[in-house]
Amino acid sequence: MTASLVGFLRTGQLGPLMLGVDPITVESQLGSAQDRSLKLRPLVLKYGPLELSFWGHLREKLQLMQICLDFKRGFRALPEAVQLTDWIESGPVSFEMFSRFLMQSDISLEEIDTREHERSVVLPSGVKALFVDNQLRTLVLSKKEREEKRAPLLDDEREPSIGYINQQLEEARESLRQGFVSASMLLAWGALEAALRRSALHAGYAGKVRGQPSALIQTLLSLGVITSEQAAWLESVRRQRTMIAHGLKSEPFPAEGVSRMIFLAESLLKRELR
Repeated sequence: MTASLVGFLRTGQLGPLMLGVDPITVESQLGSAQDRSLKLRPLVLKYGPLELSFWGHLREKLQLMQICLDFKRGFRALPEAVQLTDWIESGPVSFEMFSRFLMQSDISLEEIDTREHERSVVLPSGVKALFVDNQLRTLVLSKKEREEKRAPLLDDEREPSIGYINQQLEEARESLRQGFVSASMLLAWGALEAALRRSALHAGYAGKVRGQPSALIQTLLSLGVITSEQAAWLESVRRQRTMIAHGLKSEPFPAEGVSRMIFLAESLLKRELR
């Protein structure tokens, strides 16, 4: 089995490694660790830039709970089973370089948290990328954080009313009339995303919907609520909305795009009232 960085970012699996496996299985696949902690709970195994942490209550089998890749150390010392076949960068990796890699791999960002010298990005798998002074330092997948981010069930009681969504759409229109395209885009997206969730409920969907709307878009596509063309367009809008909302460099969003968002949201809401 070969390891893929794209696969890790999408699914959380790094070659043969996945959360929940025991240390014996890991060492049978990767070989003996180059370094290991003296403590057994937690047990930490190190393979060059790869650090694996195993936890477990007393009398319980140790399980892999965290995978950490340290980009500062490079990947030459990785065991053969987890050598990354799709990553060729050898020097420092900036946020912009990493973002381009994600876009080329069709991987979306779930969250971006920006502080004075740090920026963290959460990927669909739950992997968190940490940047310090605009350089990628670590990729970390933690079972604890993954479970804390479990998706809530889609619930009508949590959703805004149709009247509230229409009010937000009107605010987007007014902002667009005044020439504030980016602001109107953010307002329109909030209303549109709410309309998309209501449409999923109206179509009978009662599963889990993560905060990341990409999964919601795919759910609506599978339910036949939106077309494949609409799904592709919504995903492109979602990406640009993320860039604008987090102050990242982005192409100017067209005013007609905002109008299209408003029209789609209103169409979905009207369908619900039929």
